[in-house]
Amino acid sequence: MLFIGHSYHQQTESCRFFTDLLARRYDLDCLYDASWSGGRPLNLDALDLGAYAAVVLWQQIYYALHPAIQGHPNVILVPMFDCHAADPLGLGRLRQWPHFKFINFCRLLHEACVRCGLNSLSVQFFPNPDDFPCRREFSRRVGFFWPRRGELGWPIVERLIAGGGFREMLFHRAPDRGFRPSAPSRDLRHGCRVIVSDWFGTRQQLLAHLDRANIYFVSRLHEGIGMAFLEAMAMGMCVVAPDTPTMNEYIVHRINGLLYDPKRPEPLDFEGAAELAARARESIGAGYRDWLRTIPRLLDFLDADFDRAAGFDQGRATAMEPTGASDPRLSFESRDGAADASTVAAAAGEPNAWPALISSRSTGGLRSRGYRGTGSPTHPLITVAIVTRNAGRNLDVTLQSVFSQTYNKLELLVVDGASEDDTLARIRAHQDRIDYWVSEADQGPYFAMNKAARLAGGEWILFLNAGDWFASDDALARVVETTPAEADIIFGHHYYRHMDGTEVWHKANSFDWSWRRLREGRLNDGWVQGIPGHQATLTRTRLLQGFGYNAVRYRYAADHDFLFRMRAAGCRFHHANRTIAVYCAGGLSWRNAVACMEEQRDIAAQFGPGLAIERFYQPRMKYLRKQLEKGQLHYSRHWSDPRSCFQGAIRGFDRPAWLRWSGLPYREGRLFFVAGTSKGHVRLRVECDGHVLVDRLVTERPRLFGPKSVDLGSGSGVLNFLPVRPRVGSGADPYAAQSRKACRNEPAAPVIWVRNLTIANARSPFRLKSAIALIGARIEAGLMGCAGLPRRQAPLSISFLVKVYLKLSLSGLFSPGYYRRYYPEIGGRILGSGLLHYILEGAYERSNPNPWFDSGFYLDRNPDVAGSGINPLYHYVTHGAAEGRQPNPSGLALKGMAHCSCSDRTFK
Repeated sequence: MLFIGHSYHQQTESCRFFTDLLARRYDLDCLYDASWSGGRPLNLDALDLGAYAAVVLWQQIYYALHPAIQGHPNVILVPMFDCHAADPLGLGRLRQWPHFKFINFCRLLHEACVRCGLNSLSVQFFPNPDDFPCRREFSRRVGFFWPRRGELGWPIVERLIAGGGFREMLFHRAPDRGFRPSAPSRDLRHGCRVIVSDWFGTRQQLLAHLDRANIYFVSRLHEGIGMAFLEAMAMGMCVVAPDTPTMNEYIVHRINGLLYDPKRPEPLDFEGAAELAARARESIGAGYRDWLRTIPRLLDFLDADFDRAAGFDQGRATAMEPTGASDPRLSFESRDGAADASTVAAAAGEPNAWPALISSRSTGGLRSRGYRGTGSPTHPLITVAIVTRNAGRNLDVTLQSVFSQTYNKLELLVVDGASEDDTLARIRAHQDRIDYWVSEADQGPYFAMNKAARLAGGEWILFLNAGDWFASDDALARVVETTPAEADIIFGHHYYRHMDGTEVWHKANSFDWSWRRLREGRLNDGWVQGIPGHQATLTRTRLLQGFGYNAVRYRYAADHDFLFRMRAAGCRFHHANRTIAVYCAGGLSWRNAVACMEEQRDIAAQFGPGLAIERFYQPRMKYLRKQLEKGQLHYSRHWSDPRSCFQGAIRGFDRPAWLRWSGLPYREGRLFFVAGTSKGHVRLRVECDGHVLVDRLVTERPRLFGPKSVDLGSGSGVLNFLPVRPRVGSGADPYAAQSRKACRNEPAAPVIWVRNLTIANARSPFRLKSAIALIGARIEAGLMGCAGLPRRQAPLSISFLVKVYLKLSLSGLFSPGYYRRYYPEIGGRILGSGLLHYILEGAYERSNPNPWFDSGFYLDRNPDVAGSGINPLYHYVTHGAAEGRQPNPSGLALKGMAHCSCSDRTFK
């Protein structure tokens, strides 16, 4: 194997754990790029890459553009978030090489790769805490701060520690290459003495110096992995970090560390720092055990060919998931030898027979035979209650997830609301493993949950909806092992699974912190997302039996009301800091999003200041109503058989594995849009096997980039598509002639290829491999000109394009008069400004926005910027200036010149 890395990592040894891991299986050759320090880039043409079974690009993503790398059959890219923080979706330009595999140590970057249709595996690394001493005492507070760049400086730290009672601050003055060393004054500030140190000769000397401190301040705004702060957590230090990746993926504020907003830093409360430090080391220990379980899966991913690698991660293969876990969507293995999929199908019988199985009240399960589960003081009995109605196709996934749990003190209840499909037949097929089930009419899901609480025999109870599942086989076991005896409610993180199959990690906040923010009326989107879902919450059964959900008043958000009522009553909440479950979109609250948000607002107003609550929710509800008025944004929740789940169709290989499993026919087709000129409508036409499946008008233009869905009309299902740009030099578009023929009066426009399309209908999902032609005089409300988007240099989203446009406009570093001298033809095009032309085309033609910024020099001097495709001036404004990168050969730094307006003809 060939490993290509960054030469600076040879000094820090931050990638040594990975190279040691690769050396276990491969004969490893390591090459390190030193062009960042003035050295020469690696000459890949002189290497025989065909002699290597695999090539790993550690952070050096721009080498993927080399033809020798593109032609290698097994290329693994390991991007780092600190290099792609400005545009995580920028990696999507690499999907024209579908055999590339990605390993992401940042969850947010992994989710961006999945959105772009890339083959990504998400893992989390944790060091071994036994390798680090833990002799911290917190009788006095001593901080450590090492400002490596200009992103986070001493003024921010000084504001954070104001009133914190610090005795000393250890200031390590050893900036990264290209940054000037700086240090605070040595006088007392807030009663704190500042001790300045310089570069240490060995790592052991640095650790010995660090051993004096007990509070560690992270020095960078973003991290790729974050080895420094992970080692500080392993050493039992309280870590203070900005609320940005990857720090906020390891740290939960006021649970195992402290997070702050780097844009608006405020003084932090350091009371309880010793407890936070203890939980930090505990979380590193638990994470390290998870990392060891992930290693075999990671190595197999390196070896896997493209077809097998595409199934490794459906957005949920983190280090938190053990390698031996069976995916409930892909397996019907039984724990007690009960029914498999064929038994379920036989029990279900013909659909016409389902109503005969339904009576006014039906019950069954192991209790009817006299069996009742019991727990112990160390292993309490946990009741898992599945609430369902007319969700037979999704029920097997949830049941199998519960059956596969390694925690053996488990009680399973199923409460059905008198379903009219095959739900009851599926329940009866598994009744040898269900402790108790009941099927009768009820008034809604929270009525069913209250019923389940009354029937529960466990000390704890957790609720799942049909279609949800546990994140790993030992999710419950790992939660129980760290639960204090005095806890009343245990909660953790969960994954939210969108209708297109992508999963987003939702981190649960400290509930005490959420409660305090609610009482103060300081709400934001992170506050809402940080409230735990009932799928990831274990509650003392006696609490629900005594108080219960207010199902009469709240139909969609009664679980939020219950949590806040229990916190107001003084119940103790314990954050397990574990990812417990996967919560799937498409349920009752999802289908009634506006009503659900209205209930959340009413619940919050009971416990917080009404004006602040209304000010937070009112614009969000208005925006949501506007979105729901778009008729084409309609989904249908179709998971079908777990082995033929249509989410697998977003993978980009010729014949998806899920089609082989299910035996569904594989079809080829084409899809193209034709834009109308009168009312701005778009005509949607879908052809498959020579037959026209859909031919109708869509009332709104679809956006260009990102996973989208369009309702195909009654009975036709939902079309999910993922746009992909054409390969450079891929030849003429085979459908362009048909597109032009269908719309002869419209000007020609570039074709956006679509690699993967799915149509999900009531019978079977199937995949279309086709192209989209977007034809029209204007795209996205006239923001772009008739020339359309450049194929290689276009931003990945309209929102990001607007962000770049506004940032450069406000920077004052773009001179329209100077730029028009070299592009006189743009005078009347593209909103009459040359800035948009520079963003889309000029920067990549190495044109200069002003006399003092050399775009070509900046791209040549910074290959990471050239490889990522980020606009060079935008990178300089957002990152390069703070990092001390040169904008021109003379080395003169630029400052914002707000007086340079569009009316100026000269650059002042």
